[in-house]
Amino acid sequence: MSFLSQAQNLIITGVFDGSLSRGNPKGVELYVINTIPNLSIYGLGSANNGEGSDGQEFQFPEVAAQAGSFIYVSNEVDNFKTFFGFEPNYTDGSMIINGNDAVELFMNETVIDVFGDINVDGKATTWEYLDGWAYRKSGRTASTTFSETDFTYSGVNGLEGGTNNATANFPMPIGTYFTINSTEPTLTITSPTSGEKEATTTINVDILVDNFTFSADNGSGLGDNSGDGFIRSSFTVSGGVTESSSFFSDALPDLIVSEGNSYTLTLELVDNSGSSFDPAIIETVSFSVKFPCEIQFTNIATACDVSTDDTDTYSTTINFKGSTTNIGYTITAKDSSGTDVGIVGGDDPNNVESGVISITDVPEGVDYTVTIVGGQGSSCNFIRNIASPRCLPSLSCPSTGSIIITEIMQNPDKVSDNLGEYFEVYNTTDVDIDLKGWLIKVVSSENPNITSITSSVVVPAKDYAVLGKNADTTTNGGVTVDYQYDSSLFLTNAIATITIECNASVFDSVTYDNGTTFPDPTGKSMELSTNKYSAADNDVGANWSEATSKIDENVEDSDLGTPGTINNFVLSVSNSSILGFATYPNPVINQRFTLSSSSTGAKEISIFNVIGKKVFTIIFFDAKKVIDVSTINPGVYILKVTENGKTATKKLVIR
Repeated sequence: MSFLSQAQNLIITGVFDGSLSRGNPKGVELYVINTIPNLSIYGLGSANNGEGSDGQEFQFPEVAAQAGSFIYVSNEVDNFKTFFGFEPNYTDGSMIINGNDAVELFMNETVIDVFGDINVDGKATTWEYLDGWAYRKSGRTASTTFSETDFTYSGVNGLEGGTNNATANFPMPIGTYFTINSTEPTLTITSPTSGEKEATTTINVDILVDNFTFSADNGSGLGDNSGDGFIRSSFTVSGGVTESSSFFSDALPDLIVSEGNSYTLTLELVDNSGSSFDPAIIETVSFSVKFPCEIQFTNIATACDVSTDDTDTYSTTINFKGSTTNIGYTITAKDSSGTDVGIVGGDDPNNVESGVISITDVPEGVDYTVTIVGGQGSSCNFIRNIASPRCLPSLSCPSTGSIIITEIMQNPDKVSDNLGEYFEVYNTTDVDIDLKGWLIKVVSSENPNITSITSSVVVPAKDYAVLGKNADTTTNGGVTVDYQYDSSLFLTNAIATITIECNASVFDSVTYDNGTTFPDPTGKSMELSTNKYSAADNDVGANWSEATSKIDENVEDSDLGTPGTINNFVLSVSNSSILGFATYPNPVINQRFTLSSSSTGAKEISIFNVIGKKVFTIIFFDAKKVIDVSTINPGVYILKVTENGKTATKKLVIR
């Protein structure tokens, strides 16, 4: 049997993007033209967002397929069965398609049929099937070149309006493809669809007509017998008049509508005398047009009424404009349980076109939702979520550099990250420092987050405190944690910046870099050298090393670290430092900085961004050189200098 004859045995007849949860079910319908002894020579692939073919992604099993049968391939079973009433023949992730995606049918990994243009995003095209379907016209054959006219379409949202295919606005005509061309006239309204429309004064009308030739107007509103007939139209406003018209092409004018009304459009193909065919070819769609919602919220702000160690209250102000007065707006503020919170006051949008709504006396820590609903003549019904601010008293902060980060366990091994992550801080001063009210920030590509220290955490003079995700020593690997921070804080195993702040001032910040300059251990903490205890020195990856002592001496395979005690690591200055190494200015201004050392030996300069990518490199032989960084964007970087086998690293800020 030839390749061509086998290729004509299977054809794509329909694609669908359902209207149930998460746009399910999704998939394709195929038709078996001639019996296929071994279906495994065929496969499917989806081409998403116009980004071209991904090749064959799903291969059918080695089974036979009978002539005249339909095959359904979906992304899942449950929603397919709910929507169509039976289970798909096969399921595969390649069928997670949206209404703008193309589908390819393969035989022996060669394309033999296609729906959609694989190199075009189908959004806003004729073939878009978002929450809808496309179905091949009977008699139209497989082709590797997509033709829009080979298919009929539900239009966007065609499968909405019901809980299954039968109750949808435009049910998909599953299982109706025939290899012989249908000669029966058909009429489909693709726009408007049933349902509620946003406020407007015009509605676009699009239709599909097949197997029907339009006649011209004979001058009396009837056909002149040059074709099969024309379209008779009736357009009714609920509780009002009906407009009747005749159209002699498939290009119909827009409908003129009024906000707040409901309408029914009926179109019928009739013969030249205006009589119905038998059976009648009629399509009807009903829809309504919303009232407008003119009011807009332009700015929302929250502020603490007072800031103490107790639970305080806060207020919210909402600036609005564009209100239609005397519309009957209602404004509510409710917490997650549906209980009213605070006092709604300020300017009333029923009385003024613009102003400020206020919600006062809301307890600190209570998040809530503001809802505004319009009355008669308004479709307004929207919400805004309000998050409680932290109402903390003003802190008396020590001098910058008083608290520094000295140890980080970002990737424990014996317990999970969620149980065993911690970092350690050290008090460099001669007086105790309480961290209550300070902020912890962790910024990474995975989970930027910020949390406040809400209880007293005293770091003794010249001593340590440990802040961790889990204070239970029986589950965290034996770490004594002085403060358990919010569980949403995550020390990523890749690249992250840990920052501690007091009164919005940064007291220390460390960016570890996935092994570029910092250690990158598993089951061991990163420890700062004890002779590098400063906010400047802990920016440098070369000043950190992997821990060598057990966290819990009573456990044979304990992770390694020294939380709450002096670090083991002491950097040997003579072996690792570059004599006379200096950079200035830092932060860099005017796109240049000077680098110097005591040697004229070769120096390799590398600059890395915070995700570890090298963005600059240069080699020079002078003791001093002005480095031009005009090609680098402003930001925080890691500077690495190698000279005579020795390496120095430090944080470089470019402004």
